[in-house]
Amino acid sequence: TDRISGTRLLMMLQTGRQKASFSKQGITIRVPRASLPKDIQNNDQIEVIIKKISDRSFSFSFCINGVSFDSLPGASVMLPYPQETTADSLYLCDENGTKVPVSDYDDAAKAASFPIDHTGTYTMAASKDPDSPALTADAERGRSPLLFLLPASLLLLSAGVLFLRRRWK
Repeated sequence: TDRISGTRLLMMLQTGRQKASFSKQGITIRVPRASLPKDIQNNDQIEVIIKKISDRSFSFSFCINGVSFDSLPGASVMLPYPQETTADSLYLCDENGTKVPVSDYDDAAKAASFPIDHTGTYTMAASKDPDSPALTADAERGRSPLLFLLPASLLLLSAGVLFLRRRWK
């Protein structure tokens, strides 16, 4: 939980290109100035709760003076994700089942960014893209030993039959 004053939030917005960033347990949420009330005062109290539920899920809430803001258009989240393969199609799923595709992947930070428009609980997931060139190459590599194994097995079987026939004569 982060509790900051309106003064601190306004300073964050000025230095962060009109976005305030909040980070906890490797999860970074950026809230743009445009999604916040225009009349934020220096003595306002802002509370941001980021709770890591598992390696790939988290919950997030945002309050000003005890009033919860569920809608935060233009907000984004950056989550740690050691990308295993380029064939992964990464997305973020909210509690309603809405899937949001990854918007950016930072190789140096090993983190994926997603746009989010509201607070709530989110889970990151990946699925295989069947049209991906990397996945197609993996499948061809997986099939090639089978293609060589089948003729080799038939050749050995016929040689064995031929050998046994000659031996029985």
